[in-house]
Formats: sequence, structure tokens, C-alpha cells
Amino acid sequence: MRRPRLAPLALLGLLAALRAARQGAFVGARAPPPRGAVAVRAQSQEEKDKERLEFMDSPIGQAIGAFAKFLSDSPLNDGKIAFAKMQAGDFDEAAVGKKVDAYLANNAAVMFSFSK
Repeated sequence: MRRPRLAPLALLGLLAALRAARQGAFVGARAPPPRGAVAVRAQSQEEKDKERLEFMDSPIGQAIGAFAKFLSDSPLNDGKIAFAKMQAGDFDEAAVGKKVDAYLANNAAVMFSFSK
């Protein structure tokens, strides 16, 4: 069984948390931000949704949407699905479904991808 690998961004987040812990950022007083740190403004879900919709209404968002629709309607999508089914082979769909549901329920962030 293959060991799960941390995604590069998750690894960077882990390193930042370890560095902050070493600097005492999680104990009592707030540690000053590291030099060159960028402040990130917390956004509500409503603000994020509005920002996403604005992007999708922009010319670049429209182009990306059209390209995604083209790919999903093209024979390339059918080929991708057929390739995924070929890789999966025969398996117990109910058992795998339960395993996936349990994995999703027990992990804050999950990313599934095709294997090489």
C-alpha cells in the first residue's frame, strides 16, 4: 500500500506552523509577523462566492468556462473516463464507497487524483 504524500502547499503550511510554534506564536502573547509577511484578510463565504462569480463573469473566466465545457463535451472526456475505468479494473463499488466515505468523514482535507 502506498503512503499518502503531502501536497506541496500542505507541506509549506506544516512548515509555517512548526516555525510559528518555535517562535512561540501559539503561546499567550502574539508573536510579530515574520519580515516580508503578507497580511491575509479573512473573507466570509458570501464574499468568496461573490468574488468567484465576478471572476467567472470576466473575459478570462468566460474563456476558462468555455474551455472546460468544450473539454467535458468532447471525446477527450469519454477517453478520460474510459481510461479511469480501465485503471480501476474490477472492484466492489459498495465497499470502496464506504471506505471513501469514511476517509472523507475522518479528514479535514482530501484530494483524490489519478495514479500514474
